[in-house]
Amino acid sequence: MPGGIVSRSYCASSGMLPSESCQKAGLVRTDIFNAKYVPSKTDDSLSPGGRYILANGKKYSALSSTPKEFTKEGLVVNPEFLKQMTLGLVRDYSQLIPQNSGWKNLIVADAKLEDDGKAPAAVKASLAGDTIKWSASSSKDVVGYRVYSEAGKKIASIVSDETFAHKVGKGKFYVVAVDVAGKESQPSNQVGEEEKKEEESTEVTKPNDSEKEQTNNGQKEEGKNNQPNKDKDQKENKQPEKEKPKDE
Repeated sequence: MPGGIVSRSYCASSGMLPSESCQKAGLVRTDIFNAKYVPSKTDDSLSPGGRYILANGKKYSALSSTPKEFTKEGLVVNPEFLKQMTLGLVRDYSQLIPQNSGWKNLIVADAKLEDDGKAPAAVKASLAGDTIKWSASSSKDVVGYRVYSEAGKKIASIVSDETFAHKVGKGKFYVVAVDVAGKESQPSNQVGEEEKKEEESTEVTKPNDSEKEQTNNGQKEEGKNNQPNKDKDQKENKQPEKEKPKDE
């Protein structure tokens, strides 16, 4: 190879040095470069972590603090990178992704969901049969909702693009909204009924009048049967009288 010419790997989505996300996407390529102009910066075209969010009908890159229960796995093209490369002149970024097997694993995020720094607005809950329902939070950075029991046990996690309802059993429940940074809202109103606990009976069964009469009669009869034996014992224990001496 001529002097000043070198072989280097790069990320096909940006032309920069391959990042971990680029390697996962299978977009690492190798080419020859003028040694003076080899890539020096690491690729930032793909969001790290490989997770994205569905909210308000759009795809967003997940933050490192976004709860995993509300995210989906996938390699997301960083919308900030695309905006910079296109000077903001392109609205549908998906048209920039080549339609071939080498790029099929990439997901183009519509935008970046910003954390507003505040806890989400609370929601209002209601109960229809055995299904709890709730209203949408007015906060714009909400990614999902959690359903809790009265005791604070998490029953379900529902992403913001799904139906705001969940089937529950007996008991009381409430709902909280969760934002992109993982912050929870104040609990909604509680709905449902308290579980009824079966109480053990502590009452003592009292004998009725018939049972009392039978018991008394039995005691009297037993007393009669024992009387002859008592008289017999008294006779057997009686000492014979001594004979008086005769006068001489």
